[in-house]
Amino acid sequence: MYPLLVQIFGSREVLDDGTVVDRATSGRPRFRSYFATLQRRFLVIHELDNTDRDTLMTFYNANQYVAFTFTWDADGVTYTCKFAGAPQLEPIEGIRNKVTVNLIVTG
Repeated sequence: MYPLLVQIFGSREVLDDGTVVDRATSGRPRFRSYFATLQRRFLVIHELDNTDRDTLMTFYNANQYVAFTFTWDADGVTYTCKFAGAPQLEPIEGIRNKVTVNLIVTG
């Protein structure tokens, strides 16, 4: 289970229908859709002290390639997710860190 850390303002749910738009040599748009249904992902932003940052990074290192449960604060629903990359760390001030996590819903 993903650590219970506060999800701050700016965190968001992103829906992806898999549509890619290209242009033909004539300039006409070409649409391709790679998904049969909408796919969901979460961009989760945390503001953490060093202890909570280390907790999150330990969880990431132990679960980098496996599915885990994640509860989205906006709707209280628990989703099965995987990391879509390493958490991005940005020092704020003192011992505070802005951490952005990209999660893909798998089930």
